[in-house]
Amino acid sequence: MQFIKRIAGSSMGWAGVCFYALAVASMLTLGACRGGAKKTAIPQDTAIPQDTTIPQDTTIPQQPTTGGITYDYYVDAATGADTNAGTQAAPFKTITHALSVATSGKTVKVFPGTYNNPGNGEVFPIRIPLGVSLIGDEANKGAGGTPTLITGSGVYGTPAGAISVAVATGDTSTLAGFTVSLPSNYGVVMFDPTGTVRNNTLTGSFAALTLIASGGGGQLILNNDIIGNTYGGIWVKGNQTSQSIAEGNRITTSGSGILYDIGGAPTIDFGGGAAGSTGGNAFYCNTKDVNATSLVAADTVSLRNNYWDHAPPTTVDIANANGATLDTTGAQVVTALGLTNCP
Repeated sequence: MQFIKRIAGSSMGWAGVCFYALAVASMLTLGACRGGAKKTAIPQDTAIPQDTTIPQDTTIPQQPTTGGITYDYYVDAATGADTNAGTQAAPFKTITHALSVATSGKTVKVFPGTYNNPGNGEVFPIRIPLGVSLIGDEANKGAGGTPTLITGSGVYGTPAGAISVAVATGDTSTLAGFTVSLPSNYGVVMFDPTGTVRNNTLTGSFAALTLIASGGGGQLILNNDIIGNTYGGIWVKGNQTSQSIAEGNRITTSGSGILYDIGGAPTIDFGGGAAGSTGGNAFYCNTKDVNATSLVAADTVSLRNNYWDHAPPTTVDIANANGATLDTTGAQVVTALGLTNCP
């Protein structure tokens, strides 16, 4: 009140009092509006749609693989046709046709069955071209419940003359996972250098595997079962500028496990030689496990770390009329492998 009286007594007079009263009333009204208003939440769009379904192309076609090997062509004697595309779903019928279209670096998968002539229409000898891999049933060495069997012969020319052969490997080619049997003739011939013959069963032939030295060397003969061949398991004809390697083969019940036909520098490292073979071959129950009568005193054959009928091997196991050096260091009896030796 005193404040109002002062205003009234001032030069403003009662007009100033009225102005003051109106100002205070306005302020009180505005405060009441502010204090009584309800706060409304500003809508927030927290559900912005995210596109998490961007299509991914996971269907890029790949060549079928088995055991880490990529196959380019397939062959099935039972269901195939040489007019097919050679795919897993539409395989060829003959190995012959598959190898006619396969080029260096390609791999042909052959399903169990009998590959012969006239039954399957193969053309012999089956020649594996440069750089091509021919793969059968490696897990069973071609001798599963249904063997992956190649049997048949055709004329194959060599420097020593024409012979009848089932399969001939080419330079850097591979034969793996087959039973090869050719009574009275040659099963597999390795003439070109650097081929590989592995995980096969070579049986019932005159000579299971013949290495005809061509000067190059470098072949690999690995983990084959070489059984019941009338003349020889591995027949070495001639010599090479570099050695080939034989490891982990089982050679048994043949005329000669290893037969050397021509004197000169031996061409295969069977264990511990310059080519680096680890050995592990089993020579047992052959007429002679090694027939080295064609070698001369200056020759040395590396035969370390292998298995024999006797350890060390005796003249029962080895024929070595000319006194070549046969290094059989580390020999063990085949019974160490669970096999039965012959006396």
